[in-house]
Amino acid sequence: MSNHRKMDSALRESIISVLTSKYGMRQSGENFAGGVCPDCGKKDLWAVGDEPWSIQCNRINNCGYKGLIRELHPELFKSVTERAESFMRDERKIDPKGIAKFYLSDERGLNPTRAGNFTQETAYNRKTGKGSATIRFYFPVANDKECFWERIIEDIGSDKANFPKGIYYSGYGWVTPEFNQRRGDVWIVEGIFDALALQEHGIRAISAMTCHNFPAKTIQSLNLDKLTTIVIALDSNKAGYEAIPKMIARVEELGFTNVQVALTRSKMDWNDCHIQDKLSPEDIELYYYNGDLFTATSAYNKALLMWKRNLWQSFIVEHDYKTYWAEVKNASGLQDKEDEEEDKEPELSLTQIGTCIIDFLYVERSIATDETRFYLDIQNSRGNDRGIFSGKHFKSPNEFGSRIIDTLPGANFSGKAHQIEKLYELKAPYIKTVHTIDYVGYCPEAKGYVYPQFAVKDGEIHLPNKEDYYSFKNYHIKNTFTPGSFNPSTNIKPVQWLDDYITAFGDRGLIVLAYFFGSLFATQIRHELGYFPFLEFTGEAGSGKTAVLEFMWKLMGRDNYEGINPTTSTPAGRYRTLNQFSNMPTSYIEGQSESKDAKKGKDDWLYESKTQFNGRSVRTKGKNNNGNDTDESPFYGSIVVSQNVKIDADEATLTRFIYLHMTSDHHTPAGKRASEKLMRLEIDDVSSFLLQTILQEKSILKIIFDKYEAIKDIFIDSDRVVHSRIRDVHKLLLAILEALTETYNIDYKNRDKAAKLIMRIAEDRQKDLDHDPEPVQEFWYLLEDLQRDENLDNRSSLINHSNNKEFELAINLNDIAKMARDRNLPPIDVTLLRKLLPKTKTFEFIENKTVKSSISGRTTRCYVFKWNGKWK
Repeated sequence: MSNHRKMDSALRESIISVLTSKYGMRQSGENFAGGVCPDCGKKDLWAVGDEPWSIQCNRINNCGYKGLIRELHPELFKSVTERAESFMRDERKIDPKGIAKFYLSDERGLNPTRAGNFTQETAYNRKTGKGSATIRFYFPVANDKECFWERIIEDIGSDKANFPKGIYYSGYGWVTPEFNQRRGDVWIVEGIFDALALQEHGIRAISAMTCHNFPAKTIQSLNLDKLTTIVIALDSNKAGYEAIPKMIARVEELGFTNVQVALTRSKMDWNDCHIQDKLSPEDIELYYYNGDLFTATSAYNKALLMWKRNLWQSFIVEHDYKTYWAEVKNASGLQDKEDEEEDKEPELSLTQIGTCIIDFLYVERSIATDETRFYLDIQNSRGNDRGIFSGKHFKSPNEFGSRIIDTLPGANFSGKAHQIEKLYELKAPYIKTVHTIDYVGYCPEAKGYVYPQFAVKDGEIHLPNKEDYYSFKNYHIKNTFTPGSFNPSTNIKPVQWLDDYITAFGDRGLIVLAYFFGSLFATQIRHELGYFPFLEFTGEAGSGKTAVLEFMWKLMGRDNYEGINPTTSTPAGRYRTLNQFSNMPTSYIEGQSESKDAKKGKDDWLYESKTQFNGRSVRTKGKNNNGNDTDESPFYGSIVVSQNVKIDADEATLTRFIYLHMTSDHHTPAGKRASEKLMRLEIDDVSSFLLQTILQEKSILKIIFDKYEAIKDIFIDSDRVVHSRIRDVHKLLLAILEALTETYNIDYKNRDKAAKLIMRIAEDRQKDLDHDPEPVQEFWYLLEDLQRDENLDNRSSLINHSNNKEFELAINLNDIAKMARDRNLPPIDVTLLRKLLPKTKTFEFIENKTVKSSISGRTTRCYVFKWNGKWK
């Protein structure tokens, strides 16, 4: 890229920061080197130290990667105005056209001193309230009037360019300032910046302003020699292609006998080519060649052009919606002839192999399974359609032809295997690879959020293109899974509901909001800290627990979502549900029910959470291929357990959950009114919270990690919370609360109340570890009651089967269950107690063994504990 000014210091510092932090470059003499190449992965990436406009790989023969900083990191170039003002401060000068000149130089790679007469003006959008400097170019039109075209430099929510109202430029164009009346071809291009870019390379040009305006009057005013070659060089898009034949006819009407076409055959316009150093003589020759192919009048002429440039022996030719196979028989003899015979044509044969033209759009590759699908566009004279092709189609002429017929009725392809292979070699190398994910939310490989409606990366919103995928610079991605009842709003609205929410649900509601807020960054937090906790949320009747959760799902854009019951779902069903959303909670409802009809022993979901806590997969499944490959997709989400009773589990499981119990203590008349207001809000009113939050990913994560580090010793002097994992998960929740507070300007008093509650629930969780779970405590109370009911001198006579009653307690759970039923006492969960009793803290567990019963004299299976004859 040509740059006509010195890189300003602020921009250079920003670029150097990216070179060192993202690519791992270090200063090496006057340059930067040792960075990791994004293409080959080797540490051979380098950049010029003085003005690092680009990065490139030193492995020229093996890789040769080169990337422009402007394209790779457009966030560094966002505000032209700010950078222009910074540059002028560095240069210590004031220039009324400073921003316009900076725009020409920095954004367009053009020399402002060669741009002719332009001015810097101002544009204002009353709807958005935004204003911007503009750059304005003038050109004469009819009746000695002056027209102008101006480019709005910043995005103010309006059209990018303006013409004056009431003045028409039809038939007129803008001529480059250094236009030489007598020298060389004249190119007709669309934009003024295109014309200036060509001027930088010695090409005289006229800007037609649009592809629909032929500047006939301007051309006539130049009094050009009729033998001058006029080059139609419009943009390579549908509008440009349709306008080219019309412009050729108009040029010939003016009496010019030499007309050519130049095309980039890409999305690049001529200014883009200039910026990317692609206007060399060799490049220009290629663009002329592209134009010749476009204007070729027959398949044979097109094939001849292709042979002369490439000297192929056999190749694919496409013309007039048909595909041909070309073969050259005497090419080697012609190539050896002297110059005077170079106009002789080869013996060229053409065979039609398709009644259609086949274009490769893109290829989808699953990140999880590595499966590949090609998307092809099939066109004939009546229309087009696209189809999905696999690798096996390209290896079988019959299957390929059949797939063409299925994709576009009326189209046919009869090519042989080697011709299909040549078609693949011709077109497949240039298609984009679109990575696919079978979930929605944050994708670690793309480092961005991907939803069906929109995507977000590095604080920028991306919308799907016409193929329904997103482009993050050079990384393309799409969802293959579209969830029902998920429609977060992209119309960002102020968070006006927050005060009502805190009034309605108090500090406990604020903690739940913080957890959902933090869940939007669960994967990034796991990557940094190695874990992300889960939330156990219980509540007494009428406490507002259900209302809190319903509102949370509205914020997440999930309407009418309640969750799944993990005890009634299969492991495969849970696996699919857990992997549908990344960086969002999955809700488990009534996993451990207090209902008498609840299924017993269905706690697998709880023990799965041990691996999910660290983001690991809970299930291994075979890949859908012919090998022994397996799929162990990581867990990217979080879990909210909502039930009426507290979770009963082992220490390793309990310490992975933050326990919060909703009470009615916060209920007030004002809270009731606030709650009613919240319940009237629709999902469209509040679900932009998701987008608004993830747009601030960078700043939010910085607050979380900074705060987490700052409070790492918050429990150091506490003897109430000694378990390291309990400390860690509650410290993280405190850090997330702080990030929520700073992001949405929550009153510090509300934050402090919630923070104190977090400290208290951490202490309560520690107490849960120091005491038996509630079912075990209830069991010991039941034994004591049973003995009291018997009213015997030896109270353990019907309970303790041990022959050493002074030191051992041996109990049979089935006996106890029967005694409870006979006396209409609360039933016991024998299956659950078998898991929990060996870990009881009330008595020291010895073993589960058979003993000769002191009660019946028979051999009985018992749980045996140390015993001193007293109930604790």
